[in-house]
Amino acid sequence: MPDQQPDIDARVNDLMGQLRKLYTDRKHPLTTEFDLEKENNIQIVKQLKSRLPPAGFDLKKPIGVGSTATVWIVHHKELDQDRALKVPRPDDKLKDTTKIMIDERKHLAAVNHQNVIRIYGSGEVEIQGQPHPLPYFIMEYLPDFDDFDKAILASWKTLTDAALIAYFRDALTGISVLHSENIIHCDIKPGNLLIAPGKPGKPAVVTDLGYAKLVRKDDSTLTDVRFTKDYAHPKLKELVRKKDDPEANIAPVPRKDLREAFDLYAFGRTMQDVLNQLHDAVQKDCQAHPATKPILTSYQWAYLSMISKRLLDGLVDRRAGPELQTDVIAGLGDREMRDICYSSATEALIDCEKLLNLYDLESNVPELNQHISSYVQIPNCHVPLTNRVRATVEHPALSRLAGCGKRDAAT
Repeated sequence: MPDQQPDIDARVNDLMGQLRKLYTDRKHPLTTEFDLEKENNIQIVKQLKSRLPPAGFDLKKPIGVGSTATVWIVHHKELDQDRALKVPRPDDKLKDTTKIMIDERKHLAAVNHQNVIRIYGSGEVEIQGQPHPLPYFIMEYLPDFDDFDKAILASWKTLTDAALIAYFRDALTGISVLHSENIIHCDIKPGNLLIAPGKPGKPAVVTDLGYAKLVRKDDSTLTDVRFTKDYAHPKLKELVRKKDDPEANIAPVPRKDLREAFDLYAFGRTMQDVLNQLHDAVQKDCQAHPATKPILTSYQWAYLSMISKRLLDGLVDRRAGPELQTDVIAGLGDREMRDICYSSATEALIDCEKLLNLYDLESNVPELNQHISSYVQIPNCHVPLTNRVRATVEHPALSRLAGCGKRDAAT
């Protein structure tokens, strides 16, 4: 056994070298942060290497460094499949946010839906000097996926209008599924919604559930909610703990006061952000190539814009500017926006599906379908001859009326 120690240390050193590169390759290099967190990261790696094998996993390599966490590939030995492991960064500034992840793990692992990232397991690692363990999650590995906005902007020229709208529908479906399990995501934004560009049939997926919260209506205890300011509901921004810190994005919220509106508002802002970026890209392309067919019709742009505004909990902050950038629907006032705001993700989802013609009246009322080849001719109109219309026309009561008409004519 002692002979294996040098090999273990060599492997840890190799992994730390890969992790250092990820820190320094970021848009805003984190070399200083890596040096500050190095010793704690070594502890994390050593513990993961000892704790994962009994659960059937091997630690392979780091693949990402975010503002709050690192992401690693782990390999499931029995299934011969890769998974992703996410663990908070050992940063003293984040110590107040790690404990809030622990209590939610079992509830998140129970969610199983194609539009929500699958969590397969979780655990904890102990760090010397940290007041509580760092929880880690083992989840679906999505190598071909990219952030919601980046994926759409990179592939919009090859997307159909239906495929684009379906991505918004998928995201709303994932949010609706979480809400049906009494889970509030708390940090919906383009970076936490993933798409596989160029992969037809791959749905958009809601990810990064590390700070998601279970709603308990009878629980008045405070829970720390982490959010991204550009997409956060104003109520969350009002509750930030460190008022003197302009970058503060943690709010203590009584668990019973957690609201679905937090996620709806964040997705409304996400839709506005994506639609605005996409509209600018389309406009520039149309100017350069006038023959290019726009990806959406004027009606579809307006419809999606209305959905985004109705997700904002009736709050109107942006009043002036282009239609896609304002928070109010043309012709309506603040009161009307409060009256028509969505109360659930399902309501917005249904409207998205209407735009995809999944709620067309013709499917429920075939008599409205003008494309049925058999019809009954009445003045100025064709009535589709469905089974119900045929049964009505051939009903004995209607036949007697026809007989009465013939007798009157004879008289």
